[in-house]
Formats: sequence, structure tokens, C-alpha cells
Amino acid sequence: MGTILKKALLISACLIGSSTVTDYAAHNPKAAQNTKEIQTVSFCDLTNHPERYVKKLIKTSAIFLTHFPDVWFMYDENCSAMSSRVTDYLSCKSDAECDRLRKLSSLHRDGDGERWRNQMVVVGELHIVEHQNRIGGSSRVLKFAIADITSVSAVPQGVPWP
Repeated sequence: MGTILKKALLISACLIGSSTVTDYAAHNPKAAQNTKEIQTVSFCDLTNHPERYVKKLIKTSAIFLTHFPDVWFMYDENCSAMSSRVTDYLSCKSDAECDRLRKLSSLHRDGDGERWRNQMVVVGELHIVEHQNRIGGSSRVLKFAIADITSVSAVPQGVPWP
């Protein structure tokens, strides 16, 4: 009787574990070994006060939007003005690591194939880049270097597209 109970517990543990695999990416053990402290920051605070977080290792949650082929950015429905958008890029140490992050970032995409989005929790560094515009002025662009993706989920229904 004990063997049957053990098997039933093992099967239910496997079923529970497999149902969460697509919603939460496996944590990268290398990131946990990183000696830098990781601060969790809301995306709106990150965009409202970027100077506080420049070149610091942080964790944030945002909606990642792509308009194929050349527009992609992070945003939050609570601060979705164009000035609160952050471009993102992968900051990988190896091709295998970039492949892993690309696969994770393609989970739970909604949209029509030309544009899609998903909700992700990412770890990385914020950078502020000054760009010269066409009329000679400069503009500030926020860029987020993604070192790890710790969670990927669908954008909740009802969240508007920006």
C-alpha cells in the first residue's frame, strides 16, 4: 500500500511541476552565483528615476512588445507613455545562453505574427544613451541589457496595447 501512495505522490508532483514550466523559466544558476546584489525595482520607478539604477544589476517586470522587424520595447500599463518605454537587448556571455534567452522570450506571445507581446521578469542593467536627432538636438534613450529572464507569462486580457 505504501508503494502505491509513493507513486501517486510522485505522479502528482510531476504534473504540478510540468504545469508551471512554461509560466516560469528555469532560473539560471550562474545568475544566482553573481556577486553583485540584485535590487528589485518597479518598471515605473525605473523609468521615472533612471539615474538611480544606471549600470546596477536590477530585476524588473514589464510587458515586452515587438512590431516585426525593427520596433521592440518594454513598457508597463501603469506608465505607458512613449517617454516611459525602454528598448531592450540580450547581454549574453555565450551563444548558448543567448539561444536559451531567445527561447524563453518567445513563450506566451499574443498578437498576430507581425506584432506580439508577453510579460517577463528580467534581470539586467539599465543604460542611458544620448542620441543626436535630425535637427541637431539630443535625446535620451533608455536601454536595458537583459542578463537573465526569470519568468515569462501571458499579458493579462484587457491590458491595452500602447
